Amino acid sequence: ANTSKKDIMNSVDLKSRKNKILELIIDRYVDTAMPVSSRAISQKLRNVLSPATIRNVMSDLEEEGFIMHPHTSAGRMPTKKGYRYYVDTLMQVKLLTEDEKRQVDAVFKDKMDELDNLIKKTSKLLSVITNEASIIALPLFKMSSFKQIELVQLSGRKLLAVLITKNGILKNIIIETDEPLKDSDLLRIKKILNTQFNGISLYQIRKSLASQLLLQRDSFFYVLDKAKSIVDSMLANIKENDFCFEGASNILQQPEFNDLDKIAKFLKVMEAPEGLSSFIRRDYEKEGVNIYIDDEIDIDELCGCSIITCNYALTDDFFGTLGIIGPMRMEYSKIISVVNYIADILGDMAD
Repeated sequence: ANTSKKDIMNSVDLKSRKNKILELIIDRYVDTAMPVSSRAISQKLRNVLSPATIRNVMSDLEEEGFIMHPHTSAGRMPTKKGYRYYVDTLMQVKLLTEDEKRQVDAVFKDKMDELDNLIKKTSKLLSVITNEASIIALPLFKMSSFKQIELVQLSGRKLLAVLITKNGILKNIIIETDEPLKDSDLLRIKKILNTQFNGISLYQIRKSLASQLLLQRDSFFYVLDKAKSIVDSMLANIKENDFCFEGASNILQQPEFNDLDKIAKFLKVMEAPEGLSSFIRRDYEKEGVNIYIDDEIDIDELCGCSIITCNYALTDDFFGTLGIIGPMRMEYSKIISVVNYIADILGDMAD
């Protein structure tokens, strides 16, 4: 029995050694962008472990796929698997310093800022503090609560829809119906949308109309059916491309981007950032910080990068996402604090 107890102690010991050494390799590599030697780890541990033990642990970590050996160097660098394990298990979040908090608070002291201006300032601040690139997706129009929906017949099957949110944001959309609508039907549709569904989002309106349609089988069915297809068209035609991007130069100065192919790929994403914007929006219902590393980002050109996102709410139903993009070698522990803090401040401004 004693040997098994000893074995358990040894395996716990080995695991904590591996964790400590992996953490030191990642911290050092994030700091220097240079492969990390066993000697550097030995100095950091102030000779608590012998150089031979450290070399053995490092070769175990390499065999398990947490670190790798670049051809030209005796040192090791973290792999995607290493970073993922670090973020999930080892990382200790670094809080913002008082100075950094003051820097952030100063940007947000003007409570009456226009939304666009606020988002631009936030995006710039994020990229300055993190020294990476930032992207902020504005609150989704489709998810906003509506105060009023106007429908105006233009010609034949064309309609102009004017949508006004509770926040006073206005959008005009031209849609086509499958057949011309009678004025009386258009009036009924408008009445349904504005009385039954006042104060909820287009998504919720569509859901509610769909469930009502299952119960209706009379003349009212036609009007509800037309109302639903108009809402479907609105949802299909709303372009959600309101986002702000800052700090591309921060990324291009990093050593990971010293080859032209990588720069070209990154610039390609920046030239058409809609894909990136919809990627960071896809978790708009999740709370807290989300971290995507390397191939977890389904944009091929961002291979070797990481994205950290956090949602912010300007009102209960008007929320967007802010994100940081950089090489996998980023200071996760610090950036997580920054995005969390700024998302909270944006939320407080709305109160």
